[in-house]
Order: sequence, then C-alpha cells, then structure tokens
Amino acid sequence: MTDYFGPWKMLQDQAMHMHRTAVDAAFKAMGSGAQFDNAAKAAKDLADMQVQAWERWMAMWGVDKK
Repeated sequence: MTDYFGPWKMLQDQAMHMHRTAVDAAFKAMGSGAQFDNAAKAAKDLADMQVQAWERWMAMWGVDKK
C-alpha cells in the first residue's frame, strides 16, 4: 500500500518545528519588560494552539504523532 501521508506528515512536522522555533527565538529576542511579556505569552499560546489543531487534524485522519 502506498504511504501518502508519510511525506506529508514529515512536512507538517517540519513546519510546526519551524513555527515553534521562530516563536521561541522571538520570545528570547524580546528580553524582559512588562510591555513584551503579554505579547510573548500570546504568541507562544497561539503557536501551541496551532500545533494542537494540526495534531487533532492529523489524528482525525489516523496519522500517528511521532
């Protein structure tokens, strides 16, 4: 049977990793300060929610998280 989801899942895993890395880098670059803390937390929460959405979508199609 042809594995159509394998390469697609690898691409999505890389995209999620790049997104998390970008958010983490932005969080570290902002440093500390009250004006940046809320923005950094919101960006991190958004990234986490996007990852959850992709994981749930993949689970709906039976693609296991590795």
